[in-house]
Amino acid sequence: MNRTGFYILCTFILFLLAADISFAQLSNNSYPASFLTNTKRYAVVPVEVLDSVRAEDQIAVAEKNGVPNRCGVVQQTTVDIREEGVKTIADSVTIWRYEFQCPDAVSLSAFFESYNLPEGAAVYVYSADKKQLRGGFTSVNNKKSGKLAVAEIEGTSLIIEYNEPSDVDFKGELVVGYVIKSYASVKSTTRSRIPINCSAGDDWQTEKHAVCRIIFTEGQYSYWCSGALVNNVRVDATPYFLTANHCISSNSVAQTMVAYFNYENSTCSSSDASASQTLSGAELRATNSRSDFTLLELQEAPPEEYEPYFAGWNASDDQPTSGASIHHPNGEYKCIAIDNDAPVNYASRIQWTGENNQIESTSEPYTHWELSYDKGTDEGGSSGCPVFNQNKRVIGQLHGGSDDYSFFGKFSVSWDYSSADSAQLKHWLDPDDTGTLRIDGEGFQPPTAALSVDVTEICLNTTVVFTDESTHNPKEWNWSFDPGTVDYVNGTDENSQNPEVVFTSPGNYSVTLIARNDNGADTIVNEDYLEVLEALDVSFYAIQNELTVCRGELDNYLMLATGAKTYRFEIADSAYFNHTSNSDSLFLSLKDEAGSKGSFDTYVKVTGTHGACSDTDSVLLHVIQQVNDDVANATTLSLGRNAYYSNECGTVEDDEPSPSTVTLNNSIWFKFQGPSSGNITIETSGIDAEIALYEADSSTEVSSDNLLASAEGTNATIEEQEVTSFRTYWLQVDGNNGDSDADISILLKTNSIELYPNPSDGNITLTLATEEEGDVTVKVYSITGQLVYTNTYTVSYDSNTVTMNLSALSAGVYVLRASSNNVKIVKKIVIAD
Repeated sequence: MNRTGFYILCTFILFLLAADISFAQLSNNSYPASFLTNTKRYAVVPVEVLDSVRAEDQIAVAEKNGVPNRCGVVQQTTVDIREEGVKTIADSVTIWRYEFQCPDAVSLSAFFESYNLPEGAAVYVYSADKKQLRGGFTSVNNKKSGKLAVAEIEGTSLIIEYNEPSDVDFKGELVVGYVIKSYASVKSTTRSRIPINCSAGDDWQTEKHAVCRIIFTEGQYSYWCSGALVNNVRVDATPYFLTANHCISSNSVAQTMVAYFNYENSTCSSSDASASQTLSGAELRATNSRSDFTLLELQEAPPEEYEPYFAGWNASDDQPTSGASIHHPNGEYKCIAIDNDAPVNYASRIQWTGENNQIESTSEPYTHWELSYDKGTDEGGSSGCPVFNQNKRVIGQLHGGSDDYSFFGKFSVSWDYSSADSAQLKHWLDPDDTGTLRIDGEGFQPPTAALSVDVTEICLNTTVVFTDESTHNPKEWNWSFDPGTVDYVNGTDENSQNPEVVFTSPGNYSVTLIARNDNGADTIVNEDYLEVLEALDVSFYAIQNELTVCRGELDNYLMLATGAKTYRFEIADSAYFNHTSNSDSLFLSLKDEAGSKGSFDTYVKVTGTHGACSDTDSVLLHVIQQVNDDVANATTLSLGRNAYYSNECGTVEDDEPSPSTVTLNNSIWFKFQGPSSGNITIETSGIDAEIALYEADSSTEVSSDNLLASAEGTNATIEEQEVTSFRTYWLQVDGNNGDSDADISILLKTNSIELYPNPSDGNITLTLATEEEGDVTVKVYSITGQLVYTNTYTVSYDSNTVTMNLSALSAGVYVLRASSNNVKIVKKIVIAD
């Protein structure tokens, strides 16, 4: 560099320092090329003079129409800076400049309708006296929308400068779509406002960093509102931003938004709020007028120097005991208002007026919190600001109010009142559906170290990828292993975020990760985290050698394999199954073709591999068809105890009858004939049962209309039910609240003797279905009254059938008498030739 160039450069740098230029917005804080060369002295910058803003008229109209947060007028213009700006070249950089002027504007700001810059290029916006500078905006500011909103430059002129090096990959696009002419000054004060850095805000110095002033355009005007960054359950610093639906409710408006961070006076009495920290543009994620909320995602992540804070929230309907709002009244410096009393869950409808003071909408009861401040106030421009509860969690955002009361749309209503993702908070703030309803805020802080690996049972000398999952954006990593017999491969090392590692000796390994950012470091140590093997041990998770599955469960039934990285599954009777696999997961569904097969067994096999290692495992799968699942296939019961039934595979059939008080879960069916005594007691055990008795001649006639009796409990019992001898009855057994078991017993008790065959050849089988267990004496008499046979039998519910051999008796008619426990029964029997 020659001495003249050095002198010019030093002169300009000294001038810039003396001018106290303020940088703003997400930019690289560089200087325009025109500031550092002398070519600018000889170029005439084209000027577009905008229409008068007529500030007094605009303010009067806004007040009359009830729009206190309107602050500027939009003037449409289409200016391609590369085509219409003055062009100069200096040191391989092409410079374009263009100026806008509005003689009575308080400030001017530009909106680029088309913004797409190559790497190395930069855009600057500055005042004519060069004391205010925003930029440079670079390719980092390119957005999917292709648009960029720039914060205002105070005063009546605004110069746009585009710098593009000669070696860029493509020509930049930079077209101004409109200029905002602000007419409302932000220098006024009111006595009741409390700046955030007064004593009332002492306890809110962390939460204040979540709250921003926002400016956006809609139609012909620009507006002020407030809003706040909010945390999400993943705590991953996604820049979600909560404001009001009546402020922003469309994506096109969201893209025009500029958010001002830390726009606050440094002390309680100073007037030095700086608008230097801004971000441009947002995407609409969700909005709903019921609770007047809008959730945006900022298109630019707030840098650490902004000290962003992601506010916590409470999505339950818990009653708060106090409330505090942090806001930007009338678009001015940050303030606080406090209600020491419990906010009211407002029980009436609220009617809201819009422009021209016409009723615009109505809020339903219990959708808003009502606050009456003890300290401070909110104003136009405060809309969308958060209200915090006593735990410093957001419970709503400002909708509006009067001089005495303020109404905040409830966070709990916004949470999931609507099932649509685009109209609720839950989908975005709890994307993994964890059920979390309360969460604390997070600022920039040291990482919380966390890691994962694609496989934990590792084949020797095989590459393994480790993934850093630390929170809060670490910038440095240090990995170590114990023992240290590892090699880093594929260009990674111990300082890589996601290293690739080969283990060279078998054994158990511990893993240590230290994650660090500008705010500190955190260490995680996973002891014996990995097992390095010369041979794998592949198996099905939580399954031994056999698995019993009901047919009804085989609908995307999951079998999970472990012990390898990749898996291949095989099914012996694959013709009966639809099956898909995904990594370590096999999903089985039974085909309709298996319907006639009943219960059957098959084998499922998995082969797992990792590197050169391989292993297999197989499981014998018992597929169970519940035979008596429906009434048409009811199992026949005999008098006495009927044992070892299962309802585990029972299902509820379409239109299956049941008592009106019962909800069926795993119902199964039985049938029996009414005993000769005309009376029966039914008792169940083995499950907490729900039982129901029906009388019908056939299974197709069983319905709730012919229900005779029902009972429930751990020993559900239908006592002394009158029945018709030899008629068919149908018993439904289900588990109460889904109870199921493979050891259900059903006891049929009646004081009768059932015998067969009759007539017989003398060999007669007796079922002695007495009410009580014990000894039963049986005597047989001839028709003339002579005793020809007698015996005593011990009868239990599990053994109540005996066989008598009367073949020695002559053919004829005989009388059988039985007695037990003072109960006597008489039966006529016939012995044939």
